[in-house]
Amino acid sequence: MIAEKEINDLAELLGVSRDEALKLAIKEGIKELRLRKAIELYVTGKKSLKQAARIAGVSLAEWFEITKEKGLLVQISPEEVEEELEALSDWRNNPSSGKSYRKGYSYTTDCFCG
Repeated sequence: MIAEKEINDLAELLGVSRDEALKLAIKEGIKELRLRKAIELYVTGKKSLKQAARIAGVSLAEWFEITKEKGLLVQISPEEVEEELEALSDWRNNPSSGKSYRKGYSYTTDCFCG
């Protein structure tokens, strides 16, 4: 269990209540654990680029930035590239359809560039 002193010190450092400090610590811890697991699964080839981004809870653009920061090799299969290009093409051909391109992701047209 987290020591009471650590929680109190964190609360004081952040200028928030003890309960708020604990909530923030848990939230940040979960975020960090998800990112670490996503990286592990991605590097070992157990999860694809998109799956790892979803596990980490980030957009593909953010995932590319993470891979760059961590010095990871970007692993994208030809099938994934084709699937993304097809979805983007469909969206570009009918942007007023009300459908967003890959809901929940912040894609850019150059997101596959190194």
